[in-house]
Amino acid sequence: MGEYEEILKDIEKRLGSIPEYVKFIPKNILEHDWAISKKTIMKKPKFQVNINN
Repeated sequence: MGEYEEILKDIEKRLGSIPEYVKFIPKNILEHDWAISKKTIMKKPKFQVNINN
């Protein structure tokens, strides 16, 4: 299995499904963008803001 297929499996594992728009992203761009997304967007925040007060 290639890197692209592994990325799709990882996306599905983390998000529950592969969003439709992902199919339109060129493979080389998806490989680059997913690596960045995992480092930034998918991280849990170091602190939590309580907006209920």
